[in-house]
Amino acid sequence: MMIPRMPGCKTAAFTSRVVAFNETFAGMGKHSKVKRKHLAVAWHEATAGRKAQEIASAYVKALKYDRSSKHTIYWLDNCAAQNKNWCLFTLLACMVNSQDIKADDIVLRYFGTGHTFMFADSVHNGIEDQMRKQPGDNIYYFSDLCDVFRQSNSGVTLRYWQ
Repeated sequence: MMIPRMPGCKTAAFTSRVVAFNETFAGMGKHSKVKRKHLAVAWHEATAGRKAQEIASAYVKALKYDRSSKHTIYWLDNCAAQNKNWCLFTLLACMVNSQDIKADDIVLRYFGTGHTFMFADSVHNGIEDQMRKQPGDNIYYFSDLCDVFRQSNSGVTLRYWQ
């Protein structure tokens, strides 16, 4: 996502824009035993990029947010660069063996080819709806984007990548 976001303006200023990233951890199922809020880990390119180790750091934030869970299951798309790499697998193994979380296991499940609709897509739709509610659909700063996450009807809890 590029910031500033000003869809009504063809040219606003002759300056480069900031790239903002987020990794969404959406709770699944209406009848789940534990009601969890959706979690979005957000950062911008001045903080980090989107390499494997930076995406893996978002998983650390998510695991520490839900540190008391004994069993964690993540449903992922088949993006090899983000979700199927040794950096992520090593990090998850280290987290299970650390004292930072109580998880006994972390299970990664991948959608089959052609079946890529994820519950996170619904969360992203709620965020897009909230963006359209901004005056003029404009988002000028990273803090404005974070406010959109918090105000969306998807019930997103926001954590910052550090």
